[in-house]
Formats: sequence, structure tokens, C-alpha cells
Amino acid sequence: MKSVKGDTVLRVNLSTGQSRIEKLSPHFVADYLGGRGFTSRLMLEEIGAEVDPLGPENKLFFATGPFTGTSWPSSSRYTVAAKSPLTGILGDANSGGFWAVELKRAGYDALIIEGRSPEPVYLFIDDSQVSLRSARGIWGKDFITATDLIREELGDPEIKVAGIGQAGENLVRFAAVMNDYYRAAGRTGMGAVMGSKNLKAIAVRGSQGVRPADMERFQRAVAVAYQKNMASPWLRSFRDAGTAMLVDLCAPLGIMSTRNFASGVFPHWRKINAEAFRSRYRMTNGACANCVNRCDKRLVVLEGQYRGLFGRAPEYEAISAFGPRCDIDDLDAIVYANHLCNLYGMDVMSAGGVIAFAIDLFQAGLLTPEETGGQVLKWGDPELLVNLVQDIAFRKGLGDLLAEGERRLAQHVGDAARELETDIKGLEMVGGDIRGQLEHALGWAVASRGCDHLRGLANVVLFGDRETVEKVFGREKFPEILDSHSPKYKGYVINWCENFLSAVDALGLCKYVTAYPVFLPEDLCEAYAALTGREVTPEYFMLCGERITNVERLFNLRQGLTAADDIVGLKFTKPMPEGPAKGIAVEIEPMVAEYYRVRHWDAQGVPTRAKLQELGLLDAGLQVAEARGLTLSEGGKEN
Repeated sequence: MKSVKGDTVLRVNLSTGQSRIEKLSPHFVADYLGGRGFTSRLMLEEIGAEVDPLGPENKLFFATGPFTGTSWPSSSRYTVAAKSPLTGILGDANSGGFWAVELKRAGYDALIIEGRSPEPVYLFIDDSQVSLRSARGIWGKDFITATDLIREELGDPEIKVAGIGQAGENLVRFAAVMNDYYRAAGRTGMGAVMGSKNLKAIAVRGSQGVRPADMERFQRAVAVAYQKNMASPWLRSFRDAGTAMLVDLCAPLGIMSTRNFASGVFPHWRKINAEAFRSRYRMTNGACANCVNRCDKRLVVLEGQYRGLFGRAPEYEAISAFGPRCDIDDLDAIVYANHLCNLYGMDVMSAGGVIAFAIDLFQAGLLTPEETGGQVLKWGDPELLVNLVQDIAFRKGLGDLLAEGERRLAQHVGDAARELETDIKGLEMVGGDIRGQLEHALGWAVASRGCDHLRGLANVVLFGDRETVEKVFGREKFPEILDSHSPKYKGYVINWCENFLSAVDALGLCKYVTAYPVFLPEDLCEAYAALTGREVTPEYFMLCGERITNVERLFNLRQGLTAADDIVGLKFTKPMPEGPAKGIAVEIEPMVAEYYRVRHWDAQGVPTRAKLQELGLLDAGLQVAEARGLTLSEGGKEN
């Protein structure tokens, strides 16, 4: 049994074939918890501004959290991070399933991959035995086939595999790291970094359990968490329908992504909602390790062109990206496009986003038939959608340009494309029109990895009861803090949500079990103390989350990011043309200014000396400031 020290790192150099075990200091573990905390701090220490994201100097950091592998509900997450080949700034992605639990069972809290193999390989971690094996026989295979071949070669169908499909091999800049067949660490192109290293997969077999410091106390805390999850009406909906139920939530609010965010209204939404899935397909439930919610849905297509297809049902973001954003209501095409992304290993949000942007450009006369290889790009074309997903994965024809992502496509077209471009910091937009949710307009704009629906997910105000919101933010901020159409106090909301959710990512927890039944930091203290033997306060978790967020800001500042990057696309600065959010436009600057003040950052988005000192980051901040020619302001209380 493995005790929860959270300090064991396996470092593998693909250039030399050597590996070694390293230990993190107790102070490091206490400050950064695990997961995203580990990956972000290690990136700040080991990845310089000059590093080419697709070069051998870039590194891949995988980390589990202290809860990973325990009986705490939905504690199956890991973070994978590197300098992003899509955005050029901090890149990371998070995934559930079973792979992270197996890595923990093998005895490791984190894994660092560095260098580049001279030929395709996969890494096999078998408890303390670590080896690199030839992947020549599986290079060129989709991820599901590769997983089966690895298990066959190793003679064990229970081995857990994370890896890439053809999109990662072909260095599609938004390629995903996949695991457990259908789970995706999707955003920011971590699969492309893996492909650039000639690393096809990481297969893991572990035999150790995780032993809480106080088992009885931990089990009592787990029972409370399970009860809270089972009582949540939102999670009951997820159990029944998966995240497709969010179509039924977002469509009436008028915040769909129709025609690349030309409108928030999608008239045909009932053709792609949860009931449409239930009525058209044979649906079954799946779940990540230790998960009570079972939001993972599997389906069999019973009729039509894709009859017999078995796979994972698309999540809301895939439905939005391939559906309304491309003006498609053909559910079979959405399902198949999602399935191809799982096979090839691609981020569905970026894939659907760049396809919709290309259609938008073509319809505006900014992308020519010569550039599209004679293809007519039009809205509502299911066949075009499926063909372009395939072409992107194999960099075929127009797909080669789209594989570079929305920002580079816009640069290819020129300044005229800016009116239609919706990415933030080079990362494609997610599936809700932010003109109808101004807290998320701010959250997406300032998120450390680019447009991000998970860093600043504002569920505490969207789904929390009034008593909870008052407890967190104070009564004096009512009613504006609850009004998604008011810009006031959104800086307070996103600051709190980012800090808390950074800690959640570091702990290895799923956001569904902490955001939809609205958890607060105090809900995690008892379990963490029982698990690790370290007594903590709610303020401790929030301070850890704040430290992680500031570390990520420092990393991005060193890469050249400025306050001018904390913006939204021009489309969103124009009034919503119709629907419940009609007339609302995003005026991002005042919200960003409020956010900076609450964060104790200066007007340029640079953390102040006082804040860095409080977080134990002053030395790191001074190094970044010197490298970038910045001056740290003294700071003080929020004004």
C-alpha cells in the first residue's frame, strides 16, 4: 500500500532511454498539492521562453492528485502539461478514466517525459520496472487499435494505456492525449507534443493501493461526499442523460454557438438534445474510477449511414462544436465526427471551432476555392464536417491548414479575418456564447491556457443557493453578482472560482462533484486531513489555488503574454442580435480591470511584489520580471 506523501516523480529521458525516481520536498507538496499544481510549478522551473513546443527541449508533465486512487467520488483525474504548440503559452489538459489511478497504483505521483526518441516507442511502467519498447508496429494506428495491440503484446487486457492517434503523430496542433479508449486530455495540443517525441503511448500496470493516514475518518468523509452528490438534482440529470442535458439548459438562455457565434439561438436544438440521443440510439452508462455520477454515456447507432457504430456519446462541447457552431442538426454526423476525434486523438472543441471558422471565412469571401481545394464550405453540411475532421487528422489538403488552428488560419487570411475570429490567446472558443453569461466572458478572457470553460467555471453563482453565494461574496454585492447580464462584481466571482478550481485540479478531483453540488473549500478539509495526516483550513486550499494561478501567470508573462491578450473576439463586442440575450455586448476592459484589482495585479496584469511575497513566489517573480524587462509594483490592499 502506498501512503499519501505525494512526492514520488518518475523522470524518463527518451533521448537516452534512461529513467530515474526523484522525490519532491514536503514544502513543495504542501504548497502545490499535486495534479495541476505540480505540473504548473514544474513547468515554471524547467521550461524557458526559448523552448520550441514541438522540439526535444519541451517536456511533458503528468501528475495525479492526492485523492487519485482513493474511494473519494470521482477522484480519477490527472493533468498533463507542456508548452502548448497551439498557443505558445502554458498548455495543459485534464482527463479522468482509470489511467491516473493505475499510475498512482504503480507508485508514482507524477511523470516527466523529456527528450525525443530516435524512433517510435511506447513507455511501459510496470510498478518499479520501467522500459521503452518499439512502437513501429502501432505507429500509424488509431488510439483504440493501438491500445488493443499494446495489451496483446504485453499479455494483459487490464493494462491501462494513455497515448495518441494519428493526429498526434501528424503534429496537429490541437491533438489530444487519450486514455482508456475514449477519455481525452483534449485541450492545447498535448498530443502533438507527445507525437513530436515519437512517443505513441504510456502503458501502466500497478499493484499498490493508496492508504489514507486515518482510514475510518476518511471513510466517514467519503460517505458525506457521496450523500451530497447523490442529492444533487444537477448530477441526477447528468446520470440520466450525460452532459447532453446542457443543451436543454443553454438553448432557452439563447447562448448557443450558432454559425460560429453569429447568434445565440439555434432553432433545431431539440434534434440534438438529451432526449434525441435517448430516442435514436441504444444508450448505456459508463463511469470513471470511483464515480457515483456515471455521466459517461456509450451508444450504438441503430440505423442509417453509421449503423453498428459503437462508441462514446459526445459531450456537450462536442455537440456544440460539431452541431450549432457548424449549423448542423444531423445527430448521426455529430456522433461520427466525435467518434473520429476519439480514434485520431483530437480536441473536439478546436476541431469544430476551426472548421466553423473556415466556413465563416469562406462565406465572407476571405477563403477562396483555390485555398480549399475546390471544396465549397457551407453551413449545415454534415458530409463536409466529417470529411474535414478526417483531413485535419491526416493533414490532407485544406486539413493541413486547419490543423494549425484558428489563430494561424486567421494569420494566413490576414487582418480581415479578425472580425470573425473567436479564439482567446490562440485557443478555440468553447460552446457557450459569452454575451449571455458575462461572468464567463471574463473567465474565458483571463484564463491561463486561453479560452477555457473550466478554469473560471462560475457554478458557485449559477447553481449555488443564495445562502452559499452570500457566504462566499457577502450580501452587499447582491443582486448584481447573480445577474449574468451585469458586468458588476464579475472580477470577484472569477477570482474565487479560479482559486478554488485550481485546488480541485491539484487534488485530482472531477469538477462535476465539486461544482454541480456546489462544494466549498471547507467541504474538503476533513477528507484531506484524514487522507494525508495534515490538518488544514479552507483558507489553505484557497491559498494553494491562488498560488497555482499566479505561477501560471508568471509562466505566461515569461512567454511574452501581456494584458492585451486578456480579451475576447470582436464578435462578442457587438450586441447579440436575437434571443434572451438580445442587445448585450461584452465590454471586457472594466471587468478585467476589476479582476486585476481583486487579484492584486497591476494594471498590466503583472502580480505585485506584495502578492508574490505573500504566496512565496517573489524570487520567481523577480526572475520573470528581469527576463521580460518588467517592473514589479509594490502593491498592497485591493483598491
